[in-house]
Amino acid sequence: MKEISTQTCRRYGHPEVRLEYDPSVALEDDAGWLASHLDGEVSRGVRFGTGETIQVGWLIDRFEQCSDGTLRLFEPDLLSLPVQYKASGTATLSHLRIQKAVCESLRLQDEMLFPSMHQSAVICSRLEGSSDIIMDRLSPSVADSGWFIGCVGEHDHHSSGELARVSLYEMVARFTPAPMPFLSLPAGIALLLEGGSVRFLRGGERLKIVEGSFLARATAPLGAWRHGP
Repeated sequence: MKEISTQTCRRYGHPEVRLEYDPSVALEDDAGWLASHLDGEVSRGVRFGTGETIQVGWLIDRFEQCSDGTLRLFEPDLLSLPVQYKASGTATLSHLRIQKAVCESLRLQDEMLFPSMHQSAVICSRLEGSSDIIMDRLSPSVADSGWFIGCVGEHDHHSSGELARVSLYEMVARFTPAPMPFLSLPAGIALLLEGGSVRFLRGGERLKIVEGSFLARATAPLGAWRHGP
């Protein structure tokens, strides 16, 4: 694990914030960006304290005070229900990078729409453990991410008895992490992830993946994402 810290918070009477991350999973540049972002927020008058939260991408992280007076960033472990936090920013940074890269791969970076892990999604009853999925996003509301996420098997996704509404966090922690890379895609996008490859549709038209982009270069099977250490 590596650690990075904010640099200017003390100028504003605010404790510096420490962030740990695994450099084999998350990029140093992204860790530096987050530290600079927190510096900037504090310089604008934002104050963070123990138990307070911040949304980074789709995840909600929290701050805890250390014995030396600094703050440390904690993120959800993406395994426990109810949510348990650990001293790390690895998943926060890596998920943010992946979700941005997916949107950039489709030239949708200007339309990125990050949900919150607390927002809900409609899922099908056969989603658990599946890496082959279909996803379709409607316009979100305050509590609703707009996402429908189902399996690719032949059963009735229109039957209320085959559907459930859960938080995005519960979906990833309990059912499958496969949808995670695509959660920041905007409303109006549908996709089919099957056999490690993915197709995207908008208004019934297939979207082209940008040559040389993250999705074009992906070598690991899509849908095989892990939560990180």
